[in-house]
Amino acid sequence: DNGDLINPTNHEVVEKSVISKQLVQDLKVNYCDFQESFISLQKNELLEKIGTVMGLQWLHDPDESYVLTADNTIKMLAIYMRFRCGIPVVLMGDTGCGKTHLIQYMCDLMLLGNGLDRENTKNLFILKVHGGTTEDDIIKVVYEAQLQAKLNSQQQLDTVLFFDEANTTEAIGLIKEIMCDHRVNGKHIDSCLKFIAACNPYKRHSEQMLKKLEEAGLGYYIRTASSHERFGNIPLRQLVYRVMDLPPSIQPFVYDFGQISSENERDYIRKLVQHHHVCKGL
Repeated sequence: DNGDLINPTNHEVVEKSVISKQLVQDLKVNYCDFQESFISLQKNELLEKIGTVMGLQWLHDPDESYVLTADNTIKMLAIYMRFRCGIPVVLMGDTGCGKTHLIQYMCDLMLLGNGLDRENTKNLFILKVHGGTTEDDIIKVVYEAQLQAKLNSQQQLDTVLFFDEANTTEAIGLIKEIMCDHRVNGKHIDSCLKFIAACNPYKRHSEQMLKKLEEAGLGYYIRTASSHERFGNIPLRQLVYRVMDLPPSIQPFVYDFGQISSENERDYIRKLVQHHHVCKGL
């Protein structure tokens, strides 16, 4: 009631007065239950939460095999609220941590929730960015997605263009213009088209891994001091992912997708086991 941030597991105060008392009362009037634990909610209950926030007319699970937990539910809601506020969505996380699957599930949920089907309507465009991706490749997919977005907007459906591994191309400046300025080469992009960029983190190989790579050859016969391709003072070949520097104007919008914590991992395992038992009729 005081607006303090409390750890639900041990009820300790993490931070005092995160929000005002008036906002707490206003949220309660709008049926926001601060005592409810997302971790204990079942998949259908989490879907109801998402549907309420997104204003979906119908609730259909687009992928019964997808494990919906408190962790990825909160991430979907965070992405959606950034859409509503016009804030660029830039996800930073390792390859294979579930970014693409989460976005696909969220878009399918919005599609089915508006009474549409995937066979006749498309609301997600994915550009798998790599070192050879050019500005022409990016412009082409933007125009294609924009045409579909205008059609989808007539049915109150958002269209998403997802730049996967956006910081692997030298055309990152154009992606920044698209996401932050909502323009492509100076031409305005319709607001009904939403953008998400996923970036690989800037991680350096451990000294042990670098030693193994050097012993294996693979181009490491070139001395580090002679390597001209660098990220700051670090040779690109010493990075886990070969990535470009993000433009300064997009850096404040980076959302750390993070790695799964031990607690969330247990939650995923528990939900997977429950789903397996339901499917087997146990």
